[in-house]
Amino acid sequence: MKIAVLIPTLAVSLVFARAQEKVDFAKSIQPILEMRCVECHNEEKHKADLRFDSNAEVAKSEAVVVAGKADESEMIKRVSLPEGHDDIMPPKGDPLTKEQIELLKKWINEGANWPDGVTLKGGGDEKKAEAPAEKKSDTASASAKNCSDRIIALSIPAII
Repeated sequence: MKIAVLIPTLAVSLVFARAQEKVDFAKSIQPILEMRCVECHNEEKHKADLRFDSNAEVAKSEAVVVAGKADESEMIKRVSLPEGHDDIMPPKGDPLTKEQIELLKKWINEGANWPDGVTLKGGGDEKKAEAPAEKKSDTASASAKNCSDRIIALSIPAII
């Protein structure tokens, strides 16, 4: 009986802990910026006098990324505009996904930390810019009999 209470409690704790993890710039933010921003905002081509290829360049435009205040950041305002709006960013291709926007918001609210010496390059595989998918264990989906089993299986790393 105690195990029936312990496992769901542990699963909820792990899911909550995962939600509280800080955004990893290299894994989550850099691919979005490289795929969707740096193409038009770089050393050679800096539309609206804005560059997204380095932290120093982003910092020159104080209102674009307001560390700790995503809702005040022009970047978030622009990427959140409805598709087809004249000022939406990026102007070409599909708008950012909700997951990408949420990652950017979380990153900015956490202080918009950008590792020293990191310079971004544009282009590459568009799939890299997507929000990272949760890892799913092969055994998790195969052995999960109901929703609770799947939550627990996806939250607890396989020991075997």
